[in-house]
Amino acid sequence: ASGAGAGASSVVRDQTRLAHPARPLLLTRQVRQTVVKLEAECAWRSAVVHRCHHSTLYLLAPLRSATVRDCRGTTVVLGAVERTLLLRNCRHVTVIAAARRVSLVGCSDCTLYVCTSTRPLVADGNVNITLAPYNTHYPRVDAHLASVGIAPRYNLWDAPACTTSSSPSSSSSSSSSSSS
Repeated sequence: ASGAGAGASSVVRDQTRLAHPARPLLLTRQVRQTVVKLEAECAWRSAVVHRCHHSTLYLLAPLRSATVRDCRGTTVVLGAVERTLLLRNCRHVTVIAAARRVSLVGCSDCTLYVCTSTRPLVADGNVNITLAPYNTHYPRVDAHLASVGIAPRYNLWDAPACTTSSSPSSSSSSSSSSSS
């Protein structure tokens, strides 16, 4: 049998789209940790980041979808997300991602550096949300963006769709491209 060389790793990379496509990748209760997941571990899976606190998480692979829930003081760097990136009930979270759709529900003091081909949906009940242009690079980012069909030149990060309740004064969502 031949040794595990460059050819063996390319075979693994080519098969990652088929590996566990229905099983989500769950990162939960990471506290004061730095976690790095590359293509072999998470490509083409849905990712759920849940109840992580004061951590930095890197999921550098094309993902089907990504959900970040109930996190505090955490930075999440995602590869290209084919479908939806959802942030729910997060506080003091920074997310860096390219995604077809971006939605925020019940979040406060969060910053998103995003590339998205649709308007980010900022639901009523979000407070002090900052949206900014995607600003990261890693070795296979261009290939990941192309594989999910995201064109970085067409980015609607600065055109959020903000939903409000029936009372106009109850909306506290904000979006900014520069500090005020």
